[in-house]
Amino acid sequence: MRLLPVIIFVCLSRLVTQSYAQTPSAHKMSDAESKLHRSKKMVASAQTAFNSVVKTKAKERGQAMAALILKAILHRADPVHYPMDIETPSVEKNIWQVVQNIQPSLFDTIAVKAKETIGNPVKKAKLLGKFDKIDLKKSTIWPAISAGSGPKFTLLKDRPKLEQSQQTTGGYDKVDIEVNSIDCIARTTLANPYDRIILTGLLIGASGNTNDANSMVTCEMIDGITCTMGDYKFGSYSLHTTPAFPKTFYCVFVLVRSGREEPMITRNLFDIIMSLISAASVSPAMDMEEMTAAVTSCMNEFSDNWLWDDRPLIPYPVKFTLNSVIMANGSDGATDEFQTGDILEYGNPQRWGKYRISYRWRIGK
Repeated sequence: MRLLPVIIFVCLSRLVTQSYAQTPSAHKMSDAESKLHRSKKMVASAQTAFNSVVKTKAKERGQAMAALILKAILHRADPVHYPMDIETPSVEKNIWQVVQNIQPSLFDTIAVKAKETIGNPVKKAKLLGKFDKIDLKKSTIWPAISAGSGPKFTLLKDRPKLEQSQQTTGGYDKVDIEVNSIDCIARTTLANPYDRIILTGLLIGASGNTNDANSMVTCEMIDGITCTMGDYKFGSYSLHTTPAFPKTFYCVFVLVRSGREEPMITRNLFDIIMSLISAASVSPAMDMEEMTAAVTSCMNEFSDNWLWDDRPLIPYPVKFTLNSVIMANGSDGATDEFQTGDILEYGNPQRWGKYRISYRWRIGK
C-alpha cells in the first residue's frame, strides 16, 4: 500500500496564506523573450555549493530528523508499544503537534508505511542511516540521537523585544521572497505528454527557525513554456528574530513532478512533508548552510523511501544576507532585480529535465 500519495490534510494556517495566491499563466516564449529572460542575473548553482564535509554532516542530521519524524508517527499508530514524552518542550513534541493533526482516515495509511519501514532492515537502514539501531520504543530517542558527536538541536529562546528590534531595522518588519516565473528548458524524462509541476519548499530564517513555504501548482509545462506567477509571495521572514545585522535568510526551492491526474494531491502531500521537516529542524546549533543541506537530505530520504507517483527535482537552496536596510533600492523595498537559477532533474545527464526559476528578495513593512 502506498503511503503519502493520499494525504490531503493541510493545516488552516496554510489555507489562509494560500487564499491570495495568484493564478499562473503560461505562454510559449518568442526568441526575443527568451533572449531577454536568459540575460537576467544568473546565480551560481546552489545545489553543488556544499562541500563534502557539509554534505556528510547534513546527511547525518537529515537521518536524525527522519528518525524523530518516524518515532512520532509510530507513537500515534501504537502509543502502547511506542510511548513518547509529549509534555516536555522538545523537537519531538514539535513534530508530534504536526502528526497528531493528520486526519484519522488518512493516518491509517501512514501507519502502514511506517511499520513497513521499521519491519524491513534494508528500508529502515536507508531511511535512518547510523540511527537505524535506535530503540524507537523508548519514551524519548533524543539522548541516543544527541549522544557523543551526534547532531545537536536547540529550541528557540525568547525573541528580542519588538521595540528593540525596530531600532535596528529602520522601521522595516520583514523580508519577502517572490517568484516571478518558472521556465521549462527541458521536460523531465518522465513527462508524458507534459510535466505537472508543483512549486514548494522551506524557509529558514535569520534565527534558524524554519517554516514551510507557500506552495502552488504551476502551469502544464513543455519545452519552451514559461509559467508567469506575477511576483508570487513564496514566503516571508521576520526582521525581528535577531537583534542586529547582518541577517541571513535561506530558501530551499523544490519543484516536484506529479504523476497524478490531480496535481493538487501532490501539493498537499508535500505540504505535509515540509511541515514535518520544519518541525524537526528547529533552531539548529550548527552552520546554516549545513542546516539547509540537512533539510534537503531529509526530504530526499523520505521521497526515495515513501513516494511513488511524485518525484522532486534536485532541491535548490538560495540565501540572502541583509547587511542593513540601506541595501534596499527605492521606496518599494526591492533589494535586487530578479535572479535566476536552474533546477535539474535527478537522472541521466544526457537528458536531464531542467527548469529555470526567477525570484527576488524584498524588504517591507
